[in-house]
Amino acid sequence: MKLLNINPFNEKYKKDTKIFSKRFNIQSIKNFEELQIGKKDLGLDELRKRLEVRIKHIKDNTPIVSEYLSNFLRKKANYKNQYIENSYYVFNIVEFAEMFIWKEGLRPRESLLRWGEKINLNRQNYFFEEAFNYRKRYYKEPLKSFKDSYFYILAEYERVNFDYNEEEFEYNVLSALYGKHKELQREHLFSINLKKKLEIDEKFKEIRNDLEKGRELNYGENLEQRRIEWNYEKWIDNIGNIFLIEENLNKKAQNASIFEKVEIYLDKKEGTKIKGTKDFLGKIRDLKNKLNLDNDIKTFEDIQDQAEQKLAIESFKLMIDIRHYKILEFFAHRF
Repeated sequence: MKLLNINPFNEKYKKDTKIFSKRFNIQSIKNFEELQIGKKDLGLDELRKRLEVRIKHIKDNTPIVSEYLSNFLRKKANYKNQYIENSYYVFNIVEFAEMFIWKEGLRPRESLLRWGEKINLNRQNYFFEEAFNYRKRYYKEPLKSFKDSYFYILAEYERVNFDYNEEEFEYNVLSALYGKHKELQREHLFSINLKKKLEIDEKFKEIRNDLEKGRELNYGENLEQRRIEWNYEKWIDNIGNIFLIEENLNKKAQNASIFEKVEIYLDKKEGTKIKGTKDFLGKIRDLKNKLNLDNDIKTFEDIQDQAEQKLAIESFKLMIDIRHYKILEFFAHRF
């Protein structure tokens, strides 16, 4: 998917190019409220409530985690104003059409450009209707299933939420994603091939059981979601790779622990230039310091006190889960 070769800092990014002379009111094309109802199926409110329950159990020990969520929730309050239906241009329709319809092997931009200046209102409405239909159809799929489009989502998340100038974004993100040599990859921070996965799984279960004793962590009948969130392998697979990172740094870190990766990625001379990734890693480093984990601590297994080990695992897991929740909310409002 090459949609990001259009520079979003340029006003032409949002305008109707030579094909269209004006912007269209989306609400006249498809019922906007119908899409809003569809977003509820993502289960974001339930996910947020579970995060808040978990934070309540560790808040006194790790305020960094609670602040990370609360700061975002304050920002999210502006999303409805920032992403209203009347702010969409024709480009935005083509944009999310490409994100969703590619699963059917279609190329909506090619069709739109092929119609060119001969495009008429009926064809426009048909194209937009189909784009919305595919959008609703695939909305509930995990972000990991969007594959290359996930790069686009993360790049937009960077552009909207962090202070890039045009030259920085062009060089560090767009060119690195869509240049001759793909230089950005997606990263998860937690190691997939964790040597002591079974031990981490056991800690996951202990944390979940502690939370469920008060019956606050409510999954209702959604037992599969409960399994996904508290089985290490399923959890890693579900959240996907939710950070952009330079290829050379990713190769250098390989399957290092989360603590080791932070130091590699935040190296002053050779560290990441991706601002959102750098911001999150800085919070991870602060969290480690807040938990009074020595520099000798390279993995969770190095923490000898079992209660402290469990607190550390849940704190870092929560940070990843909040990051995933933030991207889901951004995705739901932006696209």
